[in-house]
Amino acid sequence: NTVVDMDGVFLHFTSDHIVTKQGFRFEWACEEIEGHPLEGHPLDEPGVPADEVPAGAPIPAPPDVTDQPTVVFNFLPECRVRRTFEAANGILKYPEGDGNYANHDHACFFFSCPAGKRSTLTWRAFDIGLQDAVFVYPVEGTDRAGHSMFYKKGGEFPPDSSFYEDGTFLMFRSGSGETGKGFEVEWGCYEEQPSCPFEFNFPTSCLTTSTLNIPIGRVTHPERGFYSNSESACFFFCCPGKRLTLEWLYTRIETGWDFITVFPVKGNTALPNHVLRHTGFSRPANTVVDMDGVLLHFTSDDKVTFCTSHRITL
Repeated sequence: NTVVDMDGVFLHFTSDHIVTKQGFRFEWACEEIEGHPLEGHPLDEPGVPADEVPAGAPIPAPPDVTDQPTVVFNFLPECRVRRTFEAANGILKYPEGDGNYANHDHACFFFSCPAGKRSTLTWRAFDIGLQDAVFVYPVEGTDRAGHSMFYKKGGEFPPDSSFYEDGTFLMFRSGSGETGKGFEVEWGCYEEQPSCPFEFNFPTSCLTTSTLNIPIGRVTHPERGFYSNSESACFFFCCPGKRLTLEWLYTRIETGWDFITVFPVKGNTALPNHVLRHTGFSRPANTVVDMDGVLLHFTSDDKVTFCTSHRITL
């Protein structure tokens, strides 16, 4: 990624007189630097200040501030919609109705978490225009902390986020183009998990091993590209005394040759009878186990490879 803290950048593309290709595609963003307000953001219509709406444009809803929040967050001056959430968890849908959001909207949301808890955002729906974007920041005290963690224009689904600071700040901005239905996101504050009270005994057939001991998360295997031939990857999810759910997002593995097998765990050992054995492109039903955790064992043969992903909630 190319990052410049000046007045802009100049990109120069040249080609020769022989072979040509498909070209290139990239995103750009102008983001705030500490102490320097954002000016001329690509989401803003040229010549229109961020705090003004062009004549004839729909007027967004007036600011909405939670009544007497315990923590008073320092919202940005340009935030027309301002909401603070202090419940341990919940779901935000914006806008609340069935219609599309307005052009030149600027909505801000603060999700407060007590000290010692982890703030998470999990996206459930996302439909915004190509000129529109969301920004997500960790929070320290009552202010944003540093640069946004991600910036997503329409057509791309944001990643889930998890911060160890005092909460999460979400900012949504729309431009002058086509709008969408908005977004729906689930937030939560979670106690930090203690370390697993036992050391798990991985089967000797596991070539790679990973132990996960967090209350919620997402696993994609592999992170990029296709998995390898002749894999034997094992994931242990430690969850003593609680209910653990594997919510499958998709699987893309060779039918009849590559397999995902899930075993319940009691103490530090996986039980011999599996609760799920899956192959192919169909999405398995959610896997729920009420024991001390689960062992997920993925194996591939020496031929075709694809990719797989699942989300884990404890």
